[in-house]
Amino acid sequence: MAFRAFVGIPLPPDPALSGALDALRATGADLKPSDPAHLHLTLSFLGDAPDDAAPRMAAALDETARGVSAFTLELHGIGAFPNPRQPRVVWAGARPCPPLDALAERVRKALPPDDAKPFRAHVTLARVREGGRLAGLPALLASRRDEPLPAVRVEVVNLYRSVLGPGGARHETLHGARLEGV
Repeated sequence: MAFRAFVGIPLPPDPALSGALDALRATGADLKPSDPAHLHLTLSFLGDAPDDAAPRMAAALDETARGVSAFTLELHGIGAFPNPRQPRVVWAGARPCPPLDALAERVRKALPPDDAKPFRAHVTLARVREGGRLAGLPALLASRRDEPLPAVRVEVVNLYRSVLGPGGARHETLHGARLEGV
C-alpha cells in the first residue's frame, strides 16, 4: 500500500493567517480554503511512497536536519499561481530567507520531489475550484500582495502523509526532525 508524502514546515495558528483566510472566504470566490490548523510550507512533495519507506524517509530527514540551525521566516504578501488574473492556488508568500532556501535544497537533495518544479516558498491558503467564479478574488489579491504577515520560528521539519478525502486533504505528521538550537 502507498501513501502520498511530503516534507514541510508546520505553521502555528496565527490571527493574521486566519484573517487572510476569512478575507478570502468573504470575496465570494468559489474556493476550497486550507484548514488553518494544518497550514504548512512545503519543501518537497514526494508523491506516492510505499508504506515501508516511511522509516527510511524519516532517517533521511533527521540526517538532513542535522547541523541546520533554527531560524525565523517572515511571511509576506498574498498571491496566486499561476498568476492573480487566473488564480488556481492562493498563497501567502515569504520574504527572501537564505536559511530557508538552504534547508529546502538539502531536503530536496535527500528526498527529491516527484516533479521538476523549482522551490518557491509559499503557504497554500486556498484552491480555486475548477471552473469556479472568481468574484472579488482578483481585487483582494491586488490589494494584499505586499501585506506583512507573521514571522515564524522554524524549529522542526516534518514528514507528512497526505490523506485525500471528500472534504479535501488531511495531513498527518509521520515524523518531525528538530533543527539545532531549539
